[in-house]
Amino acid sequence: MVRVFFLCLLALSAAAQAPLAPDNKALYGVINRASGRSLDVARAATTSGAATVQWEFTHAASQQWHLVLIREGGEYYRLEAKHSGLCLTLEVNPTAPAGANTPLVQRPFTGGLGQQWRLVPTGIV
Repeated sequence: MVRVFFLCLLALSAAAQAPLAPDNKALYGVINRASGRSLDVARAATTSGAATVQWEFTHAASQQWHLVLIREGGEYYRLEAKHSGLCLTLEVNPTAPAGANTPLVQRPFTGGLGQQWRLVPTGIV
């Protein structure tokens, strides 16, 4: 069973909200609130560095993600693609301005900050 949730991948102020606790054995679809489309690895590629795109949610393995807690008691997760085992990675370019069309790709987990994601309640959809 794939669970669908809306994920806000923005840094927000720390409000007094109960933390979300996803089931670590479940698979999730990540659906964008504005477009209604899902986070998908382009062409279901299994290679490191493959781009992610948004696409109609079809329950494809390249649209299913494990949310794995990085550190016990922590609040950050890695998003691991079901089809490849690779993690959603913000491809940071140190010479580019902050937020300058930074691509999201899949890569092996290294623990880098670009692979750590926090779940933030965004309200009722």
